[in-house]
Amino acid sequence: MTRKMDGKSKFLKKSIFDVSISTASGDKNGSNKAIDYPIPINVSIWLVFSSFFFMVPGVYAFIHSFYFYGSVSAITTLCSANHWRNAEDGVRRTIDRIVAHASFITYLVTGCVFLRGVLLYGYGTSVGGIMLIFYYFSARLAKQGNSRWVYCHFLFHVFVALGQYLVMYATVRGYKSRI
Repeated sequence: MTRKMDGKSKFLKKSIFDVSISTASGDKNGSNKAIDYPIPINVSIWLVFSSFFFMVPGVYAFIHSFYFYGSVSAITTLCSANHWRNAEDGVRRTIDRIVAHASFITYLVTGCVFLRGVLLYGYGTSVGGIMLIFYYFSARLAKQGNSRWVYCHFLFHVFVALGQYLVMYATVRGYKSRI
């Protein structure tokens, strides 16, 4: 990769930390795609990596015999990592979005049932709010053509996993207190 610096071309080694990609806020056909696909692997590798954070609450669920939630997290992890490993606008992206929405609804409903007191008002709303903020900025930066959307989406994945873990913790605790 070459870049112009003060009128001179200098060769810079491309690494996984170089996230400069082309993004578009819309093309001449009126499309409003946030990101030009395909995304180079040196960019999407961060999102593949952060997709595996969803397995932390999944493993916790499996350990405590909540196999449904463990399976939801495992499926979410696999679909997300599969999309980001070769990010293209197509079937894998569609499947990832459907599974992500289903997972969100599953954990949201479960959180509404089991999160109470400090877990809900202290942690749950904070984590949920921060998660939504990072999602918003990820989408906004991508639409503006700012390559830093990847970092916001990475942090979105981190806070989604944290929120899922919080819901699983409260679910296990709430379920065991009812026995």
